[in-house]
Amino acid sequence: MVCSSKLEAQTKYKIVYKIDPIFQGSFDELSHQMKQMKKKVINYAEGISYVLMANRNESHFEEEKSLKIKTLGRVDEVFMDYARGFTPFYEMTYANYEKDSLIFIKNLLDQDFKVHREFYDLNWKIKDSTKQILGFKAKKVEGVYHYPITNKDIKVTAWFLPALPLQTGPDVFVGLPGLIAEIQTKKAIVRATKIEKLKSQKIERINDKDAMSQKEFQNLLSKMREKFIGK
Repeated sequence: MVCSSKLEAQTKYKIVYKIDPIFQGSFDELSHQMKQMKKKVINYAEGISYVLMANRNESHFEEEKSLKIKTLGRVDEVFMDYARGFTPFYEMTYANYEKDSLIFIKNLLDQDFKVHREFYDLNWKIKDSTKQILGFKAKKVEGVYHYPITNKDIKVTAWFLPALPLQTGPDVFVGLPGLIAEIQTKKAIVRATKIEKLKSQKIERINDKDAMSQKEFQNLLSKMREKFIGK
């Protein structure tokens, strides 16, 4: 855990996030089968961790691939994929804050697509509410994210740490004057469970040589929606 509020330009941090799925409706109204499935999804979600490596200039975010996850059976993989689906995260995301540059990888139909674009405009609105997260004072913000996969807006509530003036957060949720330690969408709450200062300064980058533009990616998604959904 970080015990100092001072942040040098190239200080590197490792932030671990866990997800807590949000289910719609009352648990008591569910059938016995659905209750058991819900419990299984929650258990599998507890085994998923996301790792953010960041300094003041850049960041890299992806799921932490533990040995346990690598050796899962087919049924386990189905439940893990279902649990992952509660977040709108891409498979991997790299952000450069000096260049306002975002590169992400999204798997669609078992094929990875790499996209290079500018940061999303989440229209963050800072609120008066505060709370403690991992010993830090966190401030509340609200924003809206247009998720290109579903072509719908997602309302977002987040909590950032002014004491750690990193502009980063989970996946594409960036651009605040402090590390985003918690974020909530309609389907999940994602919380930082560990913040660690590291000696190494190198941040893994995603090669954008063969990346699509955002416009090309949008056109691809439109064609997929027409083919599989009919609109």
